[in-house]
Amino acid sequence: PPLAVIYDRPVHFRAILIIAFICFTAVRFAHAVDCKATVNGDLRIHQLASNIFNNTRSIRVLLPPGYDAAENRGKRYPVLYMLDGQNLFVACRSEVSHQEWRLDETVYRLIREKAIPEMIVVGVDHAGAKRAYEFLPYRDSFNPDLEEPAGKYFPDFLATEVLPFVNGQYRTLTGQGNTGLGGSSYGGVATLYALLARPQTFGFGLIESP
Repeated sequence: PPLAVIYDRPVHFRAILIIAFICFTAVRFAHAVDCKATVNGDLRIHQLASNIFNNTRSIRVLLPPGYDAAENRGKRYPVLYMLDGQNLFVACRSEVSHQEWRLDETVYRLIREKAIPEMIVVGVDHAGAKRAYEFLPYRDSFNPDLEEPAGKYFPDFLATEVLPFVNGQYRTLTGQGNTGLGGSSYGGVATLYALLARPQTFGFGLIESP
């Protein structure tokens, strides 16, 4: 019926709203169910509770080839930490573009080609709606309505919560020369700020479009 008639019949209109909500929820659920892992390699996912930001997020750890092999039990690896972990390995986890960075395929290929050393790659998930709040150390002048961000605490979150967790779970090489950080967009801003704020922690960076 015409929209005017729907407004004349509020019960029917509410019913249509309920049906629309159910359909929207069903589509979201179907998308989640259809989200198939496309990871190449050994990816392990942990949940990390943060005291600094008072929330919990996924930490996605991509291990190098042969990590569990008997001959490598005493071997330790440098670590590259990457922000926006949802975007790195599986396209349907990427909330904005629904495209993945193919970080797993790229890292494994470069290791095979001996262009980079064998390394552990850690994807640190962003905080969803609080992404800008956590990443930005200062207000974004293009988004003046954003609340005052807390990105000045993000280097501490990485150094005192994320790194100790990963170092406690995996055979990592620690120290500035073995620890890198990367990100893009707001994640690139957070990366640059962390490199400046914690030069003794992070020895190299991978920054795109900050």
